[in-house]
Amino acid sequence: MVKESISVSNETHEDLQTMLYAWYGSDSVLKKFELLKGGYSCTNYLLITADDNKWVLKICKGYDTQAVELQANLAAYLFDHGFLKCCHPFRIVDTSDPAVQYSSKIAENPAILVNYIYGKAGDYLVEQGIMSLNDAARKIGRGLASMHAIPLPATSTHTTCTYRLRSYKDDGICFLGRHLTGQTYAVYN
Repeated sequence: MVKESISVSNETHEDLQTMLYAWYGSDSVLKKFELLKGGYSCTNYLLITADDNKWVLKICKGYDTQAVELQANLAAYLFDHGFLKCCHPFRIVDTSDPAVQYSSKIAENPAILVNYIYGKAGDYLVEQGIMSLNDAARKIGRGLASMHAIPLPATSTHTTCTYRLRSYKDDGICFLGRHLTGQTYAVYN
């Protein structure tokens, strides 16, 4: 599905606590949360539980569950095969539906829970003069190269692969080509 519209975030502590149950059951206690800046595809919340664990809840507004599951499967595959530099998704408690292993819903929007990685955004580091643009580009390039070094399974279509990976021909990069050619436009409401 192409993301054609998004809406402003207004989730409450209670909403986020309920969401946390999907991944950690009714024993999990949300101590506090913070809306994170950035996030082209999602509204991101830092969740801190009573035992001081930190997670990021990504609410994928404007996407359908299948698209979110495919993206989560890709991140899980990369992590499970040695690419540890990305956020990896956690499975939901109820995995009885084989097509839905990572996402839950909040107000009809799929959401996933990923690990929290402490750091500063690259654009912030460059803007503040902490890192040069060349160094930032080099580090991004190294990271992308190491990600692309992860071999794909012999059968990499999402219908035959254990991880249900998608290909760029199916719907990779959120139909970027459709956005670039003007076939689809994002609508903000």
